[in-house]
Amino acid sequence: MSKEVVEIFGNAIPTPVKIPDWNQTDSTKSDYIKNKPDLSKKADKTIRLTKTKKIDNYAVVTDTIPVGSEIVVNVTGLPKLQEEGDFYYVEYGFEESHSLFEVISFTPDDEGNATVSLPVTSDLVPDAGADVVDMFWICVAAELSGVAELAEPPTVEYIGTEDIADAVERHETLINDMSDGLVKGFGVPFDVTGTSFVSIHKVHPKEHDVEIATDAESVTVLGKNLCNHYFDDAKTDNFRAGLSKSNNDDGSFNLSGKLTQNYRYCSEMPIFIPKGTNLVASGCWETPHDNVFVGAVVRSANGILLQANNTPSGQSKSVTLTEDAISVGFIFRFQNNSAGDTVGINNIKIQLEIGSVATEWEEYKGITYPVEDGKATVKSVSPTMNITTPTSGASIEAKGYQDGLAVIDELKQAILSLGGNI
Repeated sequence: MSKEVVEIFGNAIPTPVKIPDWNQTDSTKSDYIKNKPDLSKKADKTIRLTKTKKIDNYAVVTDTIPVGSEIVVNVTGLPKLQEEGDFYYVEYGFEESHSLFEVISFTPDDEGNATVSLPVTSDLVPDAGADVVDMFWICVAAELSGVAELAEPPTVEYIGTEDIADAVERHETLINDMSDGLVKGFGVPFDVTGTSFVSIHKVHPKEHDVEIATDAESVTVLGKNLCNHYFDDAKTDNFRAGLSKSNNDDGSFNLSGKLTQNYRYCSEMPIFIPKGTNLVASGCWETPHDNVFVGAVVRSANGILLQANNTPSGQSKSVTLTEDAISVGFIFRFQNNSAGDTVGINNIKIQLEIGSVATEWEEYKGITYPVEDGKATVKSVSPTMNITTPTSGASIEAKGYQDGLAVIDELKQAILSLGGNI
């Protein structure tokens, strides 16, 4: 009996168009499959997310697919092949006129199922040099002997792929478009515990409530900058060495006036930072005077642990705490000036942060919250949130949300560091 092409679904199979480099003796599918060009060359795989959906035959699927990747379909419910030479095949292409197409033959397993990979090769793409295609059509069919029709059509499931970077961009757009993008968008819950000090990174950028459980009387929530620059108005003028302070809109400040002495330690905020923590102090400012220094001071119960009183503008000083810190403040010093001189320093930006390398300055964001019945609800600070108590030994448990996009980016960087492609 002569072979005939039988539709698996009820729709017509697109009429094949001969490709010029065939070496065929006739126009049958078996001849095409036997003589078709080698499709084994594929571009390097990228790391992708998987999505699946059922499709019909003949189906037109709208999707963005990189050239050099492959389309994967699962076909289920096919009758077992009965005679030698029978085969199933998938015909597919990437433009509506079907002038370019490819045919891949396959054999289902004993349960009538098969997974078929369809290469997205550049010679099938209608726009030469394109990096992606935005649609494809697909038709599953068979060349059988002695079978007039199939009682039940098989199921075809398209396994689409999405580049991680595209997925991140899609999620980011979703977050920005949602008024409550924190939870319904891409917030990743965190539950952090510690004693008197915890540091949380990649906090969700959308401000939200962070629930804190603690046995301290109060908690102070800060960003990455641990150094406040407040003048204590209750102190005598000598505490300020005769200078007045004014604040700028960007969070920096200015000092000016007639000196009563050439240096002074300024206000200190109670804060607990545990022994062994790496801290780095940095700052920048503008002044017409030579050898002027402004910087953080960190104290323990026994004395000074870090003092940036000789660190020039734009430079930093680091230390690993040898004792628990109990307070942070700042100092200014005019090395070449003395009492009676009129001086000024403008746009002072000082910073104390966890780590050993200074990063870009961030305005001080410290707020102290009272604790009632062992609980406090505080506002998040992004991207780094530090929580401390005024004394040591207090337990802290903080629950809030991290930025899922930042977590994914960290994963991507880890993949790249291991030699992967994204």
